[in-house]
Amino acid sequence: MKNICVVTSGRSDYGLLRWILDDIKNSPYLKLKLVVTGMHLCKQYGMTINEIKDDGFIIDHTIDILLTSNSTHSTIKSLGLTNIGFADYFSKSNIDIILLLGDRFEIFAAAQSALISKIPIAHIHGGEITEGAFDDSIRHSITKMSSIHFVSTDSHRKRVIQMGEIPNNVYNFGAPGLDYFERSYLLSREELKIKLQLKLTNSTFLITFHPETLSNFNQQEQINQLLEALTIYYKTNLSKKHINIFTLPNCDPGSEYLRTSIINYCDKNENSYFYTSLGQKLYFSLMKYSSAVIGNSSSGLIEAPHFSIPTINIGNRQRGRTFGSSILHCKSETKEILDTINYATSDEFKRVILNSSNPYGQGGASKKIVEILEKEAQNISNLKKFYD
Repeated sequence: MKNICVVTSGRSDYGLLRWILDDIKNSPYLKLKLVVTGMHLCKQYGMTINEIKDDGFIIDHTIDILLTSNSTHSTIKSLGLTNIGFADYFSKSNIDIILLLGDRFEIFAAAQSALISKIPIAHIHGGEITEGAFDDSIRHSITKMSSIHFVSTDSHRKRVIQMGEIPNNVYNFGAPGLDYFERSYLLSREELKIKLQLKLTNSTFLITFHPETLSNFNQQEQINQLLEALTIYYKTNLSKKHINIFTLPNCDPGSEYLRTSIINYCDKNENSYFYTSLGQKLYFSLMKYSSAVIGNSSSGLIEAPHFSIPTINIGNRQRGRTFGSSILHCKSETKEILDTINYATSDEFKRVILNSSNPYGQGGASKKIVEILEKEAQNISNLKKFYD
């Protein structure tokens, strides 16, 4: 049995890893070593380590990286602390392979430490592009440190191979986050009402807005433009009894003003509500009954198309990412956001996306990923050839 370390740093990657962790836990060939770090350990971001425990997973190790500020300086210091934490963990643990997902700076630190510790890396969601965030460069860097790659579309597979990775080591099983829809259940409207103490209307927006970490745009101006567009929409559609449901942003540099602005907006507007962290079941259940997903979260591009509901993707954070026909892009400007919302919620656009397909697949990735890990964990090596 091989020891496989899986790292999760926040709600964004845990939701995608959830069923992979379950399949590893039940594998006769792999032993799960789960490491929890980052936002999971912070009250400010919902102390989501408790959700992991509630799902029945045994946590092998935690690394507290002191996310007390979201400045660039603080992020760099947290990156260093994460490296130190993994250096100590790897020196005391017999890890045969590490599985990493995505592009967070905490995951980057785990990859660096694993590489130097001669632990082979398997990476999920490589080959993607998000030009508006430093995550883009981090993702490609992890790709070059990894020996096995689990991508989410054929175009991402081609891009990873273009970066010199051996084709036989690059697998496209689709996005593992979609597995939730076939392996669990979503809450009904009535169950959501009880859980959230909130009655959904037929005009409900699910909104998540993160910082654009590589953008020259003013983060304050961006969120103000979005909130102004939402205010105008509400005032011009009073008969719809419209409501906004916000999930608060991650800990990237620039997020503090976004968080404060959203909280203040909800305090002043009776049709708007915010949640620090909803958890996967509540979040996807809300998504199912929303009339639109708004913001710049990858969930609007990857998971929202499953429900054939519109996504209004704002700004540059996700620019370059593969998207389907249910996605509408707009600038961070009040008028353009408002115009896009109006079109997204129109009967015309609803007809356009009624039978839209999801470029990230239909689910089933988790079991296939674990099957490959069971097979490759016996002989995987850090030694790599560059594929021309």
